[in-house]
Amino acid sequence: MLFGIPKLDKLELTTHLLDDPVDRLNYKGAATVIFFLAAMVSAKQFTGKPIQCWASAEFPGSWIDYAHDYCLVQSTYFAALPGEKANVTAFEGDELVGEKEPQHSYYQWVPVVLALQAIAFLIPNWIWTALVSFFGIELKGCIQSAEKARSATDRDERSKHIDNVIAVLAEAVGLRDRDRYRQRDRYHKFGADYLSNAITALYLSTKMLYVINLLAQLSVLSTFLGFNNIFWGLTNVYEVFLGSGWGETGLFPRVTYCDFGVRAFHGWRPYTLQCVLILNMFNEKIFVFLWFLLAGLLIITSVSTFYAFYSYLKREHKERAVFRWLKHAPDFNEAYMQRFTQDVLKSDGLLVLRFIEYHAGLSVAREVATKLWIEYINPCDDNSTIISIPPEKNGDEFNRKKIGSDDSDLSLKA
Repeated sequence: MLFGIPKLDKLELTTHLLDDPVDRLNYKGAATVIFFLAAMVSAKQFTGKPIQCWASAEFPGSWIDYAHDYCLVQSTYFAALPGEKANVTAFEGDELVGEKEPQHSYYQWVPVVLALQAIAFLIPNWIWTALVSFFGIELKGCIQSAEKARSATDRDERSKHIDNVIAVLAEAVGLRDRDRYRQRDRYHKFGADYLSNAITALYLSTKMLYVINLLAQLSVLSTFLGFNNIFWGLTNVYEVFLGSGWGETGLFPRVTYCDFGVRAFHGWRPYTLQCVLILNMFNEKIFVFLWFLLAGLLIITSVSTFYAFYSYLKREHKERAVFRWLKHAPDFNEAYMQRFTQDVLKSDGLLVLRFIEYHAGLSVAREVATKLWIEYINPCDDNSTIISIPPEKNGDEFNRKKIGSDDSDLSLKA
């Protein structure tokens, strides 16, 4: 049991195949780092000495242990003393001089909060992998075959794995009779007949969830630590560069105070103890690092999400990607490539080919795209649903007109 959550220590952060590098950076990279930080803080808090308090000589050993435990679980406060640094003690009689700042109670919950943050990074990927399975197309197996093709040393073995990929994609995009490869009713859970745009819409929504998760985590983290603005990480580092230690700012105080009372014969006797929060030496560095990690991931993920929307919604960009895979394909020409992109691959087919390129490399993606292209221009069985007209003449060179223009403006290579 980790942080009180059953079986959390057995959670396996596996890499999934239906993702891109930025997705992996979120659900695997960030989650792993934060789980490690949670384990480190948890070890210090529950097995070490997270707090040490100065006690009066009249305290027996059992009182000191009680004071340490009480101050750890009941919170401490930071007192900025007039005319003195925050870590200097000043008393007037039996009373502590100085204004009490708000109590610091976050450090008791740091391991749990970090564990929940790590889990939050996994949620978008869980949603994506769970929902994409309802489309009934074996995309994961398709990409696994592509990876095997990349690592195959024998040409026949590579060809076999490529054919397995084609068998899935050709029927998924409508080039073959799909009933030969899967059960129709499973795919119809989302009411789709072929790969079109639904999986891409789900994927883009997942990308947005990663961005929302990062924004929410920055906001919640600021509230949890008691900061007034979301840019507290920059503020803290700036103050340190100016020479102000965190122990003096009250943000991550190392020296705090704890009040408690002990019942005596004549009533309650109050005590104020000065405590050293050793745990905050870890917390201050962990949370500043975490802030920069979240801020950096937010920038990277936002750029990746914007690029994904542009890549899958902009017609010209989709056609440029397909041209990159098909520029050396037999019987290539621009007009049929545009129809192949818009009418056959569509956004979902393009998404799968990109996943293949991410995991198996450009060479495998080109080979898969080329074989799909050949089936498109030269149907080889009676079950094909695409009727295509062979090019008037073969062309191995791309017509250099702007990709994405109307078909009426296209000229075939003569």
